[in-house]
Amino acid sequence: MNFELTRFIYPLKEKISYSKNLNLYLDNPRTPDEIEFFSNLLIKSYENENNSIRLPIVSDEDIITLSELVEIFNETFSSLDEYCKSFSELYKKDNIFEYISRMFVIIRYEDEGEYERIAHDLKEIRKDGTLALTILDDKHPIIRNSENLKHFSSLISLFINTDDKEYFGGHFLLDKSIEAIGRNGFCNELNKNIMMWGFANNIAKKHFEDNKLLEEWKYGDWRYFPSIKTKLIETTSKLDILFDKGFGDKLIYIARVLYISNEIFDEKIRLLNFVGLIELLVTHNPDFNRYNVEDSISKQFVLKTCVLIHLIEPKEDLEKLKKRLKVIYTQRSNVAHGNFKELEKYEKGLCKKEGNEEYFDSLLTDSLWYLKSILTYCLDDFEFVDFMKKN
Repeated sequence: MNFELTRFIYPLKEKISYSKNLNLYLDNPRTPDEIEFFSNLLIKSYENENNSIRLPIVSDEDIITLSELVEIFNETFSSLDEYCKSFSELYKKDNIFEYISRMFVIIRYEDEGEYERIAHDLKEIRKDGTLALTILDDKHPIIRNSENLKHFSSLISLFINTDDKEYFGGHFLLDKSIEAIGRNGFCNELNKNIMMWGFANNIAKKHFEDNKLLEEWKYGDWRYFPSIKTKLIETTSKLDILFDKGFGDKLIYIARVLYISNEIFDEKIRLLNFVGLIELLVTHNPDFNRYNVEDSISKQFVLKTCVLIHLIEPKEDLEKLKKRLKVIYTQRSNVAHGNFKELEKYEKGLCKKEGNEEYFDSLLTDSLWYLKSILTYCLDDFEFVDFMKKN
């Protein structure tokens, strides 16, 4: 199997199923080669002259150090997790990079033995000094399955993020792929990630000083593994059930669009994509002989989304929600039909008053929140959502 690196740092006793249907697993580096790869990567990244984001490992001064933040993690979670307690016995200040690298959470995917085969073939070809490289097409197991992993992780991120109506997209994978990291030999992004992990450890310590249970922790950083572990496992388990029920193709498509949208900066294209996913879930193609198609889909979009949001959030103001959905769909239609003067008029009409500012990108965050709410309902009753779509 092959793997990609997440932003999570946490010791796992054993691998955890991430997607049964896609054959994906959460794990730590286990083999000597994996541990050596990540240890060297961490050392080179830390020592890279262009790295401006790093904490000193130790210091005689009264400042925060990397070793101090690691020790806070050990102290906090050793009392909450038996495996963390036994794992912490491996820690020594002179092996801090290896220790942290053993906690990197990776996602393993099936490459059907192709990585080892390619590495072996290239080694044989290069014995006599011949230059060689391998080009893989989109259907190759390494490309196909690594892309599935990235797409699926964008869907999981939508479910587990704790940003609510402020979520603007994004995922918990490290932005650079393992393949790209391997070519460079270092990754400055790792330093920032480890520093943020260390500061989160400090916040976690303060939370658990009151002997609160791990399962009751509601700390908001969804890229910090202890705070979302339970929700992540519950979500992936429910998605496995939906795959088994035949909703897999639709879920994979939604995941792919979310991933692609994360890579796009154009807000108008993103709005089309997010609204399109809600349409996919709740609207059907009306009889064009009886209805104005655009008007009918708009009404379906607003009414059915209102119903589903109400089921998830009964206290949501339905009239306010209805009005907001109409605005979102109208601006989506303006983008789709190239009515850019109407878009400009809408943007100029947004409130500029200090404290009540309105922005175009709030259409995106609201759309994502509505999409998340509908998909959350789908986790428990996709059949009902599908029934609403068809009727």
